[in-house]
Amino acid sequence: ATVDQLIQQAQTSLLIATYNIGQSFEFRELLRTIAERMQNNQLERVDLFFHPVEIKKKLGSDPLNAVRDWFDSEVWTWPVKPNIYIDKRVLDGLAERVYQHAKVVIADAGTKRSRALVTSANFSENGQRYNFEAGWLVRSTWRSDDVAEHFQQMVAEGLFVLVP
Repeated sequence: ATVDQLIQQAQTSLLIATYNIGQSFEFRELLRTIAERMQNNQLERVDLFFHPVEIKKKLGSDPLNAVRDWFDSEVWTWPVKPNIYIDKRVLDGLAERVYQHAKVVIADAGTKRSRALVTSANFSENGQRYNFEAGWLVRSTWRSDDVAEHFQQMVAEGLFVLVP
């Protein structure tokens, strides 16, 4: 419910970090909601950080394109796409024990409405609906902005790579 609320109340941006991305019908509806909000210009930016666990053994010699092809055909089939990032170490062939494992949802970073959920729950149906998970909802803008800046810094330092 907290994730749904953050997504519905976001007015400018979402940053979502997860290990696993859910693909059940109900969870795809949540992704569809985000895609529709992007399409209707209700969200200016969506950044998604994840580990491509579902295809980790199928990355081949061109992992960036493998991730993009899988993401576009299996996860996010709508025309407006979020920015997606993966851990650079996956590209270096260290995928067996390299995991983007943070679970975070940040709405409206850099604004007075900035909020963050730092949680143990993956952005999957089990993680959001069925498992017993714990989390911390941050309503202090400076703290939630610190979390968002941490991800931005990891991108700036090349630890996360934007998938083209």
